[in-house]
Amino acid sequence: MLKHINILFEFMNTRGNPYESSIQTLLHNFINSKCVPREDAVRLLKVKEHGSEAYEQFRNDRFVNKTLKLSDVIRKIRLPTMERKIIIPTVKSQTAQATQKKSIAAADRSIHIAKARGETMKDILKYDLLQTSMLLDSSGYTSKPIKHVLLSEIEKKLDQEQYCFHLRDDTDTAVIVDFMSQIRQLKTKEMQTFKNLFDQLWNNASNYKRIKRIDFVFDSYVEHSLKEGERGRRRNVDPIELIKIEQDTPIPIQMDRFWSSCKNKEMLQSAAATSFIEKAKMANFTTVLSGTITGDNDSRDAKIVMNKEVQICSDVRTFVEEADGRIVMHLFHAVQSGITCLIVL
Repeated sequence: MLKHINILFEFMNTRGNPYESSIQTLLHNFINSKCVPREDAVRLLKVKEHGSEAYEQFRNDRFVNKTLKLSDVIRKIRLPTMERKIIIPTVKSQTAQATQKKSIAAADRSIHIAKARGETMKDILKYDLLQTSMLLDSSGYTSKPIKHVLLSEIEKKLDQEQYCFHLRDDTDTAVIVDFMSQIRQLKTKEMQTFKNLFDQLWNNASNYKRIKRIDFVFDSYVEHSLKEGERGRRRNVDPIELIKIEQDTPIPIQMDRFWSSCKNKEMLQSAAATSFIEKAKMANFTTVLSGTITGDNDSRDAKIVMNKEVQICSDVRTFVEEADGRIVMHLFHAVQSGITCLIVL
């Protein structure tokens, strides 16, 4: 056997490899199995060589030729991502549209059959009529992960009377605010500093009749949390992190990059809590600031500001990470405090 292998090697060395193939292996993303375009694959595979060339060029220009200042930094080179597909996007969109049309047609047939059997439209709409969800993708995730954008689209389809109500003058009211959801909906174009942002949110929450209480519920950003995957889907731009956030800190121009950073949002919540405590001391109603989770079995205490005094509010303490789940604790605590009208923002 070894003799025959040596003969093959001698033949290939003298005459070349007769089994050369023209098949070219494509670079794949091993996480989602997507193909990478060939020009992008070449740049990705040669990142070390290109980086060395860029550094040598920068070194010569800065120290040898002295065409650059000492304060100049090396120019950033953005590498292509592995998310691009070779498949033509129009083909995918046409396939998705065809699938959606079939699903709508099947739902229409189901409605006609149910009506023929005497079912009312009110009862029919209690069931899932479409084979594919309009809100979820094929993996089970929300098709539009940014919640406030999805809610805005839903509100456009509703009449104002369907989701608004008239407050009574003889009813004590509490307002429960999902802080991050509400503050991201505010328009920052005309604002100068974060103080303007906090003032606007405070005014929106406190501008109700017979208000007796405001609860601000903050989000938690735990490292290696299951929520990181969902937040990653919402991020469509590279984040830019601020060093600190205070009342007089200017609002960034590129707010979409600001929201992409969890560190920014943590500092924003801390600065907002400080601002709200100062406002609550001068208000004639109770203010509750939810705690946040900082790690496994560890959390920051919630605070309640009442009669110009700040105290720990252990009744709303919970280890639920998502703000949507902790809102329930604040609703229950408000009802126990004698509130009869609850508004959730």
